[in-house]
Amino acid sequence: MPEIQAESLRAPDKVKIDGNVDEWGTWQAHNTDVRVFYTLANDDKNLYLVIRSQGPYPNDKMLLGGITLIVSHSLDKKKRIKAPDNVSVTFPVIDKQKVVSVNASSDKYFYNWAGEKRTGHQAQIDSLQAVANAQADAAFKEIRVIGIKDVDTVISMYNTDGIKAAARFDNNIVLNCEMAIPLKYLGLDPANPTAFSYAVRLNGTRSNRMTITSRGPVSPAMQDMIEQMQNRIITDPNQLYMIDPKDLWSVYTLAKK
Repeated sequence: MPEIQAESLRAPDKVKIDGNVDEWGTWQAHNTDVRVFYTLANDDKNLYLVIRSQGPYPNDKMLLGGITLIVSHSLDKKKRIKAPDNVSVTFPVIDKQKVVSVNASSDKYFYNWAGEKRTGHQAQIDSLQAVANAQADAAFKEIRVIGIKDVDTVISMYNTDGIKAAARFDNNIVLNCEMAIPLKYLGLDPANPTAFSYAVRLNGTRSNRMTITSRGPVSPAMQDMIEQMQNRIITDPNQLYMIDPKDLWSVYTLAKK
């Protein structure tokens, strides 16, 4: 499986943006740096991004900073990153407290059950999936949009602009996300397809220091210990992955019917 997708792909005839990715079939790319499987596709109305987490760390990264799809009409590798007419859509957009709540339902201990040690734990996995998705449904409410005229920067996922996004945990307790963006907002014409650049980005926490939250009052001594720990620079590779934005860039041309 390639690290990036460059091949054009028509979306299935019946697409439902609900976080269930079964209708998409085989993934088009597996990026080990960003730690995701993904597929980019289109029909005559929308550009679609479908993405699956590779495990607990990308799960958390998606929750903390969201997934951003960037579309650029520039093919220049330097200019396309900050081209003035770029369009970006980010989902989910949730506050940190809700991230803590969702993460608590997908504790890393349970990933072992959902991964290598499923035997004898199916009931627990099903229950965990149901709880995690119930909390995700309560938390995933907004989409951030940049670069589309007459569309607000932050919109409801139930908006009337036609921009759709949804995410769900599957039975392996990994996060699956779907996005659909109308081609009219991207300046793309399915009748006259031309190449454009796109990026898939996991935004991360954007802090190289520890983040520690307390569920209740703490003593002065405990507060001092927390501050000392927060000032420690993170060096663990998985934690560093969580911090910095990770993105992949490629070039795509709309697939004709």
